[in-house]
Amino acid sequence: MGKRLVKWFTFTVLFAFIPLFSSILIRYLTGRLSFPSHSDTQEFIFFSLMICSTSIGDLLDFLPQKEWNLLIRITWSTLLFCIIMSALMYGSWVYENTLSLGPAVFKDNLLSVSVFLAGSLFILTLAIQIFIGKAEQPE
Repeated sequence: MGKRLVKWFTFTVLFAFIPLFSSILIRYLTGRLSFPSHSDTQEFIFFSLMICSTSIGDLLDFLPQKEWNLLIRITWSTLLFCIIMSALMYGSWVYENTLSLGPAVFKDNLLSVSVFLAGSLFILTLAIQIFIGKAEQPE
């Protein structure tokens, strides 16, 4: 299980944060560092997409070995729903930045929701990785 968690954290979590780290570094180097910033919204959405996609792939690799019980079906459906919501949030972010029609509160709320979603999905996908890791261990 430890090997699975290290691999997941390295290749999913850290790689998913590369755009956010790059954005923060660029703002730091230009003297415009503020965190979190409205420009970080898409990085948090990308993080949510990345960890959900990886966990769905891991569940699909794991599931042929096991029967699809109700909890696994609900978890898989939740991840798929979160991927769709993240894509919709990204689309609304692009739309707002293209047209700049909405009030500033829209960007504030979108940033808050994307940070909350990223944190929640991190916890959910960590639990999924622990579940799969324990289920893969020989008894």
